[in-house]
Amino acid sequence: MKNKLPLLALLFLLILPSCQNAPKPVTESEKDSIISDVKDVFEQMNKEMNDHNVDGIMRFFDDEDFIYAAGGGLNTTLGDFRAAVNRTHTNPALLPFSLNFNKIHARVLERDLVMLNALGIISSSIGTEQEKSVQIVMTLLMKNADGKWMVISGHESIREIYY
Repeated sequence: MKNKLPLLALLFLLILPSCQNAPKPVTESEKDSIISDVKDVFEQMNKEMNDHNVDGIMRFFDDEDFIYAAGGGLNTTLGDFRAAVNRTHTNPALLPFSLNFNKIHARVLERDLVMLNALGIISSSIGTEQEKSVQIVMTLLMKNADGKWMVISGHESIREIYY
């Protein structure tokens, strides 16, 4: 037992620094602040979508960890996603349309990682005088990189609304 004591002391000294480096939990106040920041970023992104500003939309997406699923497709590069956004937001056959998100929920997963879910309506008068609306559900995984919230992964689905 006497010979094991220095070994246990050494083991304790090796483990102790890793315990001190563990991330501290996110407080409720910090969560509220993070959620507010992320919702503000989402509102800015939604404005760019309603303005059909492709460059403005793309500034919210990070290509390092990027993946996005929509319209039956999977975009695994930022270039593919930019092309899809461009096709949607510059195609005269699809314009004009607007997005109105009426329910937005964000969950802080880590201090720099948030899952945002949004439910809304896309309104359009594509090729007709009568407005048509469809429901959109969007899920975004956002990370804070250098103080800026960026979308690293997302999914959206659209379904017709039956009244």
